[in-house]
Amino acid sequence: MHTRQPPAGHAEALATWLDRLTEDVGEHPRALAPLPVYATGRDDVAAGRLLGAAHLVLWRSLILDEEDRLFALDLAPPESEADAWGLGALTHGALVEALRAALPAAVEAGREGEELGVLTVPVPAFDALWLRGPGEDGLIPIVPVGDRVAARVRYDEAGVLEVLGPEARRHRDDELASEAQQA
Repeated sequence: MHTRQPPAGHAEALATWLDRLTEDVGEHPRALAPLPVYATGRDDVAAGRLLGAAHLVLWRSLILDEEDRLFALDLAPPESEADAWGLGALTHGALVEALRAALPAAVEAGREGEELGVLTVPVPAFDALWLRGPGEDGLIPIVPVGDRVAARVRYDEAGVLEVLGPEARRHRDDELASEAQQA
């Protein structure tokens, strides 16, 4: 298993943002290897598309401060060579700790040649480590989804869609019904 190399300029952008965020992460933070973060929208999930509809949105670095507090620093790649890397977010707390706890499961479940990334679906809320081909991709949820999808267990795309698809359709249909009532 390996991680994809971030585009040119990522290391410099990371150092710049860490310098700007010393109030939050201290003077000497340690950054772990960045992970690509892919997103899939609710409507794609409702239509049965999860991995094929995912697109790269951020690069996430786990950061340890001088007191070993864990943060996730998300950097958005520039849209053109003239643009700069943007700060997506600096977060800490339960979801970041859950990401760290899921990493050993990904290493254990990973297969030769797979690339490690993160997949996020905003609605219904789903965050997973994504083990990308060759062969069938795997998803390791960072936190459980109800009582049907456990955290830190490898699933295939169909198994995750079986749970997320109906929930995404319900959210979409509720939103459409609400819009129709307001019209």
